[in-house]
Amino acid sequence: MGDFKVVESINGDWRYHLAMVNGPDSLSLCGRPTMGSNLSMETWKKRPRGHLREKYCNSCTHRALVYEESKS
Repeated sequence: MGDFKVVESINGDWRYHLAMVNGPDSLSLCGRPTMGSNLSMETWKKRPRGHLREKYCNSCTHRALVYEESKS
């Protein structure tokens, strides 16, 4: 999934989304408004949940997988 980057919800509630690497940080694959994040793709859904109860968008994951499958 090299075409994507991790972005964060603008609500400040520790929800993470995916966006296109060459696209703006302000819009996730699922259409939610977002902002940049310092998380790498290697941490997507692999990062242990801490006291912040981080959440990762299932819709973004699904859309990224569909995009990857369409390339092959």
